[in-house]
Amino acid sequence: MIEINSPIEKMFLKAGITSRYPIVVRLEGDRVVRFNEVPNDCLILLVEPQKRVGAYRIDFAMEMVLKRSVRVGPALAIECDGFEYHSSKEQMRRDKQRDRWLMANGYRVVRFAGTEIWSDPVGCFREALHALEWQI
Repeated sequence: MIEINSPIEKMFLKAGITSRYPIVVRLEGDRVVRFNEVPNDCLILLVEPQKRVGAYRIDFAMEMVLKRSVRVGPALAIECDGFEYHSSKEQMRRDKQRDRWLMANGYRVVRFAGTEIWSDPVGCFREALHALEWQI
């Protein structure tokens, strides 16, 4: 079972309820949580918390899909960087290395500082959504 333990990640995901798209959260396998009704033949915002991509686990993968599985445009890798785990020079180096790998493998990486999410979680979610829409 996937668990979101980070308070900033919980805030970011909860902010997604304000999305103008139907939002579906895939928790594991085919188990999903729908925040609102998903009509047929529409774009759906698919959010996957703690998604494993290669050797990495990203905080959230976001993509627009048509119906169940037809991806429309590239996916985003959303990283919610709390100060405790992302402030050392070594961690910053690893984050940059990880970002390059994700980009080389088809993801656009969007990082938010924990303080950004604490002060405006809805604004952060909307910014991520805008980055995703821009790619469609």
